[in-house]
Amino acid sequence: MDKVAVIVVTYRSESWIRQCLDSVFEQEHMGSVYVVDNASDDQTIHIVQSEYPQVHVISNVDNVGFAAANNQALKLIAEDYALLLNPDAFLEQESLTDLLATFDEGVGMVGPRIIRDKQIEASICEPPSAWASWLFLLSGMRNFETGGFSGKPVPGYPWNEGAQGAHIRGSCMMVSKAAIADVGLLDERFFLYFEETEWCLRLFQKGWKIKIQPKAIAHHVGRASMKTASSLPSLEFMRGAILFWSTQYNGLTVFILRTTFFFMAAVKHFLLFALMRDADKRAWLGDVMKLAMNPYTLPIIYPKAKRPSYWDK
Repeated sequence: MDKVAVIVVTYRSESWIRQCLDSVFEQEHMGSVYVVDNASDDQTIHIVQSEYPQVHVISNVDNVGFAAANNQALKLIAEDYALLLNPDAFLEQESLTDLLATFDEGVGMVGPRIIRDKQIEASICEPPSAWASWLFLLSGMRNFETGGFSGKPVPGYPWNEGAQGAHIRGSCMMVSKAAIADVGLLDERFFLYFEETEWCLRLFQKGWKIKIQPKAIAHHVGRASMKTASSLPSLEFMRGAILFWSTQYNGLTVFILRTTFFFMAAVKHFLLFALMRDADKRAWLGDVMKLAMNPYTLPIIYPKAKRPSYWDK
């Protein structure tokens, strides 16, 4: 059976990287292992270099984001398959074997069953729709029954016999090199959110099958490296959503979604201003409105973050 390259992108991951890498080195069919660090200011790199000398380490001076960091390693791998694994995720034994065995003809990407907070995640979804995204915005991004921005889960949860859909979770995903050669690498305009969704949809739209394999199990903590103010991940989530819309829908549809997004933020901002309440939230809503107008102009606020140069063009 083929070997699999494993890629882990880290950022402030000292609390989880040992568990992650230990689970990787327990797997059969493992090939090269890459850790790409996005300018962590903790002990992540020291732990990897001192305790896992067999790992190929790429240490970035700047935080280039999830997509760009994964691409750095994807360009180097010799194996026919790559597993992208979050540092706060770990695999159960034989998961790599089970994922690899799922690659029959036409399959481009496979994900495991993902356990988070002792629950099985709804980790494989149907294609998103602009209508569902608009309804989700109107609900104040609270009604996930609409399918949110990414699409509804594929019917049949928890998919004990496996399932096929349009995209899977980016916390643990195995992709074939043939599929990458066909559709390209991750889109580096995305810094933190929606990059894996857009990538999956490129495969799906080119006719590649995307599946989950419930025999393979990954446990995921989620948001473990977020040691920043609570509004920052939210801003990056919305920036990612706006960029994602631009890759999936026509110009008029994107304009309607962005206008709705701006309007919902503006109404909340006005009400808080009229009531003279929550200055911090008003400031955050002001940033949200700036994102709606142009997602490229508002800086990424994470320490050492480096946005792509073409954002300025």
